[in-house]
Amino acid sequence: MMFRATSAPPSVAVMGPSGSGKTTLLLCVSGAAAPTSGRVEVNGAPFDAGTMRRVASFVPQDDLLTPCLTVEESLREAVLFKTGHAADSLECDQKVNELAERFGLVDCLSTPVGRPGEGKRGASGGQRRRLSVALELCGDPSLFLDEPTSGLDAVATMSLVRSLQALARRGVCCVAVIHQPSAAAFFAFDRLLLLRAGGSLVYEGPVAPGAQPAKMLADIGRPVHELANPADAMFDALTEDPDALTRRLPAPPLPPPPPPISTSGPRYALSLPGQIRAHCVRNARAMVREPILARMRIGSRTISLLLFTMVFLALTSALPVVLSVLPEIHVTQKEVRNCWYRPTSYTPAKFIVETPLLVIPPLLYLAIVGNVDGPHARQQRVAPTMQLAVLSAPGSIMPMMLLSGFFVNQRDMTWVFRWATYIDYLNYVWQALAIAGLQDRTYNAPPGAGLDTGEQVLKTRLKLPDYTGSWKKNYWVNIGILAGFILFFRAAAVVVVARRLSR
Repeated sequence: MMFRATSAPPSVAVMGPSGSGKTTLLLCVSGAAAPTSGRVEVNGAPFDAGTMRRVASFVPQDDLLTPCLTVEESLREAVLFKTGHAADSLECDQKVNELAERFGLVDCLSTPVGRPGEGKRGASGGQRRRLSVALELCGDPSLFLDEPTSGLDAVATMSLVRSLQALARRGVCCVAVIHQPSAAAFFAFDRLLLLRAGGSLVYEGPVAPGAQPAKMLADIGRPVHELANPADAMFDALTEDPDALTRRLPAPPLPPPPPPISTSGPRYALSLPGQIRAHCVRNARAMVREPILARMRIGSRTISLLLFTMVFLALTSALPVVLSVLPEIHVTQKEVRNCWYRPTSYTPAKFIVETPLLVIPPLLYLAIVGNVDGPHARQQRVAPTMQLAVLSAPGSIMPMMLLSGFFVNQRDMTWVFRWATYIDYLNYVWQALAIAGLQDRTYNAPPGAGLDTGEQVLKTRLKLPDYTGSWKKNYWVNIGILAGFILFFRAAAVVVVARRLSR
């Protein structure tokens, strides 16, 4: 649909079936998309997307609104951005009241915009659509609307159509695309621009009862009953026999082009510092009215802390052992070769001496950052050179970290990798840290979210396995498995080092 106030009658409808290029035409003319071929001219002058955005606003089919604001706050914010008037000024009050009365929003000014389908109190679909149009009219620009009546009932559709007609008669150019209007909406306009599939023009002229559209349909053997909707009849004809309608196309004379678009004045009504202040107010309101976002941020930081702790403790446990063993390896080989001692005596002694340094610092770290107490597994590696040892320690940990269950849950892994989680000690480190950090905790979660306790988070979100039916017991099961890993790696280290020293 196109409403124009250049002459009386002021309203023109642009319609067509799916694939006729209505939305594409709107996107190209509004500057939202560039044409792939051809040329676009506006008022006889070459088209400039930047100029068009300064004098016209595009309203998409989906209502893109800030859900945490009320209808009145949304209007005041739009007036602030588009006119520069302070949100608490007399000019802003007058503009908000004018828009609310013009679009029938007076009764819902204190209603939160909300989100469709959220189940909470919020603006209706018709109110949201009228608000979307009202927000863009704060600076009195021309309007491009993409199917503004889609999804609305007949009452809301006619209310919006009448609002757009009133704007047109006030001198505001409103261009709207519609797929198939009702009879009431169709006869609300004075002229029709009809497109067929592919974008060809089929008809341009009046739409009043008994006018040219009805005559065209009668000429091709499709008379329209006086109580029928001519729009439906034309769409049926376009679908079944579009060439017949195209042959009846009148050749309307082209009107003289209007004067060029004026773009004088600043591009933005509000200065950059003012825009920043307005965004700060909006973000502060969102933070206060949607605290779940802040809780999500805090929760993500907690989970990230567990991941960092797991990686940090693994690296700080592995690298010092590697760096302390390699400088002694050649001396030890000489002494074993000369029968000073058994090769199996070196590694246990190394473990006994360095165990306090491997256990106490991690316990102090965990006590500070998470108030968590428990042994930590380590993996010992012996490499031929210092450089290879430093590179191989992180490289050996990364695959285990990826399979630990933090990034991809064990239940969601393909069977090719799932078996590897059972021999990945970081999997049990992650489970123990998560249980220690989340068990016995309660949260103020939204109703029905199923996240009221830490146990629910462990079971439904993190999907940790429940070995015993008690998360406290599961914690000690993981600790026991980690202790088994420690014994296994120490025994393996004794064997590997002894064989290497015996060479």
